[in-house]
Amino acid sequence: LDLETGLRKRLLDYENRLNEAKVKAQEEQLRLKQEGLDKERDILENARKNSQAGFLEAKTKLEGEAKSALSRLKEESKTISKDIAEKILNRKVA
Repeated sequence: LDLETGLRKRLLDYENRLNEAKVKAQEEQLRLKQEGLDKERDILENARKNSQAGFLEAKTKLEGEAKSALSRLKEESKTISKDIAEKILNRKVA
């Protein structure tokens, strides 16, 4: 009877430790999962910021190039207009 009681007590202790280990393992799994989700969020946020910065940089560059091209076209159109007028009038135009 004493032996049986001792074995039952040991079995109960073992089951309790096993349950505690399971709970700790589940807690660790949840912690690691949350850590992974946090890292994923940070990576995506950084990627979004970098892509927005790149987009704004490209947009600014294109706007500058468009203004420059428009300015060159305005100057060229003056020269072309003058050339056309001179050819039509058969004389120099100021």
